[in-house]
Amino acid sequence: MTSLATDVTEPIPVTAEEGLAARLKHVWRLVTVLTGMEIKLRYGDSALGYIWTIGKPMALFSILYMVFARMFGNDGTPHFALYLVVGFMLWTFFSSGVGLTMTSIVANGTLIRKLPFPRIVIPLAASLTSFVTFGLSLFAVAVFVAVNGIMPRLNWLLLIPLIFELYLFVLGLGLILGIMYVRLRDVVQVWDLVVQVLFFASPIIYQLAQFPARVQQVMLLNPFTQVMQDARAIIDYPNHDVIAAPAAFTPLRVLPLVIVACTIGLGLLMFRHEEPWLPERV
Repeated sequence: MTSLATDVTEPIPVTAEEGLAARLKHVWRLVTVLTGMEIKLRYGDSALGYIWTIGKPMALFSILYMVFARMFGNDGTPHFALYLVVGFMLWTFFSSGVGLTMTSIVANGTLIRKLPFPRIVIPLAASLTSFVTFGLSLFAVAVFVAVNGIMPRLNWLLLIPLIFELYLFVLGLGLILGIMYVRLRDVVQVWDLVVQVLFFASPIIYQLAQFPARVQQVMLLNPFTQVMQDARAIIDYPNHDVIAAPAAFTPLRVLPLVIVACTIGLGLLMFRHEEPWLPERV
């Protein structure tokens, strides 16, 4: 808290030349401080520490793999374990990131009421905490890539904009739901239900190709599904039908991006509108 208070009270230049840059630097400094604090609070007192970032998702992954690969089969999907772990790690980031961002405003109500600072740093820090956790969990994906003997390729650099797209979607949804949560606490319960439905409505544990073409197009409107399918295609299936859309500039490729842009835009707009009243409502 001392570090955060120091950053908050530090004066910011307000000249026309450096005002915007200084404010952005100030916001980023607060975000990094809050993110570091959140990560330390989560894992600092744990005996296994950051191992839990991989251990918990991998435990559930192991159960899913045993059920769907051993008991029901996997319809001949090559490298099914890698196929499943990529989808599951992305899903963990999506679901936990939205949930943590959504509750961050109310959870930091005391901080909002006591210190004057740009409130946007709180949901930003929450989403980045989930992003850092996701980054640590990628070690598990790297292990599966190595075990399957897959060599990295230059087109793996395309994973960077894909992950950034998913992060923006997580942040946008988290902001929208977070503002709604400030006014209506039932939003958390509704989101928990939606998460369960979305998990089985997304091709995480099954192939998208099992559905008719029209159904696939509807499912691919979900930016999470689009990112997951493209990530799988880039990593392991360059000639396989799990890719979300062709490389050409088609509506199927553009619509998820439009949805992400609208989501993050609406989230920022709602947050800006409600920010002055947050100290009274959280």
